[in-house]
Amino acid sequence: MPSCWCDRHRAGRRDATHASRRLLAIVVGVSVLGACSRREREESPFAGTWILKYQGRNLLSLTISVDRQRISGSFLRPAHFQYDQDGDFSAISAEHKQEPVVEPTIVTNRLEFVTGTGADRDKFSMTLIGPDHARLVLVDAPLPPMSLERARPGDRDIAVWPEQHFNDDVVALRSILKRITDEDQEVRTRTSLSPTEVAAVDRRHRPEIDRIHEQHGWLKASVAGKDASHMFWLLVQHQDAELQRRLLPEMERAVREREASRADYALLYDRVMVGEGKLQRWGSQTKCVDGKAVLDPVEDPAGLDDRRRALFMQPVEQYLDVITEMSCGRQANTGQRPR
Repeated sequence: MPSCWCDRHRAGRRDATHASRRLLAIVVGVSVLGACSRREREESPFAGTWILKYQGRNLLSLTISVDRQRISGSFLRPAHFQYDQDGDFSAISAEHKQEPVVEPTIVTNRLEFVTGTGADRDKFSMTLIGPDHARLVLVDAPLPPMSLERARPGDRDIAVWPEQHFNDDVVALRSILKRITDEDQEVRTRTSLSPTEVAAVDRRHRPEIDRIHEQHGWLKASVAGKDASHMFWLLVQHQDAELQRRLLPEMERAVREREASRADYALLYDRVMVGEGKLQRWGSQTKCVDGKAVLDPVEDPAGLDDRRRALFMQPVEQYLDVITEMSCGRQANTGQRPR
């Protein structure tokens, strides 16, 4: 719900990698403990088995049981998967994992509960939007709500998701992207951030980025997977202004075709605008002043949080707090821009 991969990751997106660690998409599902009785339905409209469908298959299921006002339940879900700000699931494993529902509390028409422990602990809020439909939200995470529907008698168990297969060339490309993205993040997440070392890593990655772009254009999700498309964006985000400006229209087309992330595009757009001395739109670009993150000038400041909310980005004040904590404390020079 998972890298200081960049501004987006620092902002709490917990993108593909960090998101995995937090189970950025742990919208989990539940093993069916049995159909709820009429009495349970009367005691709590939450009781029963709820299914999350994705691409026509049952991806996750949540079962809630009520016994004399005592609520319990469990999730059944793929052991690993990613869920992003576009509402897309990816990297779905064939193996399943079951987790108990703990600390359940009903507040008016919401059921709040927790899954996992330690670093994997996540809080969810389930809101009824009808007798057979509900919305599931990962609390305090900038991700879209997930739609649940009550399981019907003919519903099958959750699906075993087929693995995504790539040809040898794409497998090699994904491996390269993973390696250089890990290098990109390692140098940026050290306790003592060295701008000189960061710049050296970015220069070293440039020939590979150019080669990938020459062969594929903007790397689309349908070509190498959405996670690979995101890694390519991240590397471009850390390159020079000329490359970013040149590739921005290509990414915009990919977003319109649902081949790239809208939230990723917002950050690249903002970076290009700020680099050209123009107003950014989504408030992703900051600089560190006296140890605190400060926004670069933004268009229509009054509507900023509404624009961010539409892309499931954090409220800007929360975002600035995260950047201050994760980046500005490590910046040696006032006015330096987090990268």
